[in-house]
Amino acid sequence: MSIFSRQKPLLMGVVNITPDSFSDGGKFTNIDSLKKRVSLFKRDDAILDIGAESTAPFNKPISLEEELSRYQQIFFPLLESNEPLPSVISVDTYRKECFLEVYQKIKKHLNGVSIIWNDVSGIIDDDVLSVLHEYRDVYYVYCHTNVKNRNDVSSHMHSLFDDCDYFVDDVINYFHQAKKKFHNALMNERVIFDPAFGFSKNYNQNIKLIKNIGNVLDSFDQKQAWVLGISRKSFLKKQVFQITDEFDACIQTEFMSAGIITNWLSRFCGRRILYRMHDPTLFDACLAATKMVSM
Repeated sequence: MSIFSRQKPLLMGVVNITPDSFSDGGKFTNIDSLKKRVSLFKRDDAILDIGAESTAPFNKPISLEEELSRYQQIFFPLLESNEPLPSVISVDTYRKECFLEVYQKIKKHLNGVSIIWNDVSGIIDDDVLSVLHEYRDVYYVYCHTNVKNRNDVSSHMHSLFDDCDYFVDDVINYFHQAKKKFHNALMNERVIFDPAFGFSKNYNQNIKLIKNIGNVLDSFDQKQAWVLGISRKSFLKKQVFQITDEFDACIQTEFMSAGIITNWLSRFCGRRILYRMHDPTLFDACLAATKMVSM
């Protein structure tokens, strides 16, 4: 069954099993804390998006071995515990080897689960095409970034897009070119586009993209699936609020992102969109606000 068979907005709930993520680093580094957090996304409109490496611009990259170790030590025990989990799980990694090991582990312990490879690299290479060819049940998130090599993903802010008046048009063209590549490989129905706010973009480009995201979506038909989310993005913390306290920054940026998500929920009703957020209660508040506006 398609993950988009439910005619409702979907929450892509972010959980990071990392020590250094800006949003929740160090909070979910054992099975008990992870189990408690994951339980919040055990709902029919939610997807669990779990990542083991922070690609925030101030963090250093880690090795494949370290990334896998975090999954093995923290996430795998949760799978082995037979704890009820969401019916859709997204694995946030840009490494094929890591994705496949986690994929196989999920398949071993969960029946009927749908799996997404959330690959922030923005690179369509043999790694991507081979996985989508061999594993027909895998969905794939293709991101808008300017990274040229998978080894450079963690330093994506060293690969900024050029400033130009037609930046939004370039984003649209970027995804249209990708659609042609995936169409030739007969994979379009499983590819989800992500504008990737905060990746390879400066502050002005992020703001311009937020303001013009409707133009981007309108350039594609209703069947095209998207990930949209600016939850706790560091560019909001640093550039909008000028906040240095981490706790205050998370609160302020989360409320700002909730306001924008509410607007998107109203504007893009009927589209296939995964709204990527950290807090399910805020997503519920966004849905409630959307209903009140439509009354």
